[in-house]
Amino acid sequence: MSWRRSLPHLDQAQIATQKAIDDLEKAFEELRVFVEGNKSAESNPVRQQHLESIGKRLVNARAEKAEILRLIEELERNA
Repeated sequence: MSWRRSLPHLDQAQIATQKAIDDLEKAFEELRVFVEGNKSAESNPVRQQHLESIGKRLVNARAEKAEILRLIEELERNA
């Protein structure tokens, strides 16, 4: 299989990963605003766990995107 066949798949993975990042950022921000604006939610450990969980998923998605971009660059450089 030619390495060029991998590029569309990697490009699609990068697009999907960026969408996940956008969705996670939106979810994180909306939950953060809710928690900060609601004293009972602010002291709720479950809400804090949700924020932490979304934050971790966001970090992982950004790392995945960086790895995909690195692979694309490496394939193109070594063509």
